Amino acid sequence: MITAVFENWHIGDGNYPPLHRGQLVNLSFEFEPGTLAKASLKMAKEFTHVGNAEYRFCGDVLNTYRRELGPEIIIIEADSFRFYILSQDVGRYAPADIVVGTGTLLLDH
Repeated sequence: MITAVFENWHIGDGNYPPLHRGQLVNLSFEFEPGTLAKASLKMAKEFTHVGNAEYRFCGDVLNTYRRELGPEIIIIEADSFRFYILSQDVGRYAPADIVVGTGTLLLDH
């Protein structure tokens, strides 16, 4: 089971159709890091729930997307779970880097 922050403004803003119990949907997740750093190759990959919508992870950077304005988008896979992080540290992380972090899982806006 995944626990993530689902802001009430998602309902009715047009980004998602009305949802009902039991409905299968594809969702995208943003991770808001409290900590984020490069890791050693020896660290085990993990995506561990530590309470509420808080997680710690160790995973692979799959890709990065630089934007002219705003933060860089980093796509990470940790223990078969994929999410993205918006990072102000443009150019610090690259595909194939291993990263560790802690923070909050959010439904993509």
